[in-house]
Amino acid sequence: MQTAPAPFADQPPVPSDRPSVPHWTHLALRSLLDATLHRLDYGGYLHQLEDAKTADVAEAMRKAHEMFGTGPVPAGWLGTEDFRRIPAGSIMFLLQLCRAIGNEDRLKAMAGPLAISTLQGAEDLDELQWALKALLPLHDVVRSPSRASRKSELQFLVNDVLSTRRPRRFDAVERMAGTAAGLPILLILPAGDAAPRAVASVRVAALQIEPVDGTVVRWFLSALHPEASPDTLAALDLPDDEALEAIDMDDLLTALRNPAPEAAAAGLRALATPVVKEAGPRLADLAGYGAVKAVALQIVSDLAAWQRGELPWGDVTRGLLLSGPPGTGKTELARVMAREAGITFESGSYGQWQKHGNMGDMLREMDRTFARAKAAPPAILFIDEIDGFGSRRTQDQSSNASYEAKVITALLQHLDGVDGREGVVVIGACNHVEMLDPAIRRPGRFDRVLHIGPPCLEDLPIILRQHLGDDLADADLTRIAAMAQGRTGAECAAAVRNARAAARQERRAMAEVDLEAVLIGSFDGTPKDVLYRTAVHEAGHAIVAVALGVATPVILGLTSGGGLATMRERPGLVCATDLHHLRMVDLAGRAAERIVFGHVAIGSGGAADSDLARATRRILEEELSEGIGALGPIWCGPAVRPSAFMDLPQDFRDHVRGWLKIAEDDAVEELKRNESLLVEVGMALLERRVIAGTALAEFMSRVEDSRAGVSRMPG
Repeated sequence: MQTAPAPFADQPPVPSDRPSVPHWTHLALRSLLDATLHRLDYGGYLHQLEDAKTADVAEAMRKAHEMFGTGPVPAGWLGTEDFRRIPAGSIMFLLQLCRAIGNEDRLKAMAGPLAISTLQGAEDLDELQWALKALLPLHDVVRSPSRASRKSELQFLVNDVLSTRRPRRFDAVERMAGTAAGLPILLILPAGDAAPRAVASVRVAALQIEPVDGTVVRWFLSALHPEASPDTLAALDLPDDEALEAIDMDDLLTALRNPAPEAAAAGLRALATPVVKEAGPRLADLAGYGAVKAVALQIVSDLAAWQRGELPWGDVTRGLLLSGPPGTGKTELARVMAREAGITFESGSYGQWQKHGNMGDMLREMDRTFARAKAAPPAILFIDEIDGFGSRRTQDQSSNASYEAKVITALLQHLDGVDGREGVVVIGACNHVEMLDPAIRRPGRFDRVLHIGPPCLEDLPIILRQHLGDDLADADLTRIAAMAQGRTGAECAAAVRNARAAARQERRAMAEVDLEAVLIGSFDGTPKDVLYRTAVHEAGHAIVAVALGVATPVILGLTSGGGLATMRERPGLVCATDLHHLRMVDLAGRAAERIVFGHVAIGSGGAADSDLARATRRILEEELSEGIGALGPIWCGPAVRPSAFMDLPQDFRDHVRGWLKIAEDDAVEELKRNESLLVEVGMALLERRVIAGTALAEFMSRVEDSRAGVSRMPG
């Protein structure tokens, strides 16, 4: 008669008779056989894999039971192929649990009267209950004291981190006091939690579920492949234990689904092989990040120095929190940092972790992500949309407050790295940093909090070239970049893709006009006189800004949605005169239309960022917030809504209208002094659609400064 597979790393000796010292594998084989014979239902969420046919497991277990058990098992007890299959994940967990228990004697002690034991590392409570039933088929295993009775043989209590039924802090002693007298108890603790002192002093066992290693994998394969010889299983070329621990459990079970043990081992080796880093720009070549790039370069340099043993981990930036609008490249920055030699990249988000199911599933996926990063240092762990975790301060009244608070607490524990995260830098990305829990933002978790905005005009040509590759090799990207002013890096990438698509549709190579059409839109159907009015309007803004020395024009452009005049405002504008000059610039477009066309058309108002809105907001803030207006030292709030204008007293509304009219009239006087240049710039903009760089500087150098009677271009 064949004997069960046995020659593995921590097996007992296999004499001809039953071993004198029981072993954890005996416990596992016996419980799997009992599960088969009793056709135990699996009450949790079924894994996708149910590879272990009951009949196959039963045959292997029958052979093992004849060696380890009390006597032969008649073949008729084992059933047929119609038996319920045991999920592969259940077999794996049962092996891990049996290894933690150790042997039948310890299990017997745990199930004895008055026994109290603790278990850490059990994440799926339904799977745990199934495994306990398999180990104790004649016992009534219950989860909650409220369901316990004197007929129950074993209860397990759950810490609130894994159970959302009780909103307040778990009190083990109190809950155990409410259980039926004399019943054994298994207390489930999250990893890292200490048992209550009253429990620690009397418990008969303190169990810890250890990660899957080569020994457990071989015993798992012996259950799935009873035909495999012991030598075959012992000789399998498996990844080392550290690499196995880093493999996601679902991925591991998928690899083990291979039809032969050798193929399963090859699948595991493939999962453990480092992924070749994707091609792309190096960190030093990135553009559009401003001061954030320097911080990123320093972190990468420090990680390399730590890996070489030249820098203690305490001197490395532990975390970097990036905030900014969508599309500004927060995710790309983290990926490019990890693209540097020797750095591992792992990522997750609230949404990715939460989609796996209930809170226990979510916390397990979060644990796995951090575990993979910690298993392959130096590493960057990127948490996208971290503001999705929210803040406990704003969740106090929510029906999900208890759930969210526990999730945030779990994240904080990982960020603190109390169980060690040396070599792992966490980078978080969010759109609204103010929505984050203050505890998440604090130093030690995220040492730096930096904002990323749209790239500046100087960086846009570099960004466009990175996305264009070899296309438009001779194009003047400085001119085209002016058309992309205000766009994010993601929007620039989308513009290049759309331009390529337009060229493909016409079966030709991409041309500059394709990219320009995407960036500034089409003017088809727009009357020329409307475009000229818009051009004059934008030219008026630029000329008055230069004449007053309050801003430097960066770009003038016509777009399908109107016009734009991008300015770089001179720093240090703090006086009432400065604010009046800025209002003159705001209303200079209207002033230009009055001079050239004799009247003003719509377009200066309407939107919240329109010329009239900005000018009105400036005068209201000057009067009601900054305390430097005609009303004197008064403060009505940090910002005043222009929509509140009609709620103000009539005489004050007249005062505001008066100052706005003065600003527009003063702008008219400045433009009359430069009327010929105004018309010339308007005509040039109508023809070119965009004026920037040297061409714009040349036009602005001819602006007459009324204050000094000479031409000047503000710096």
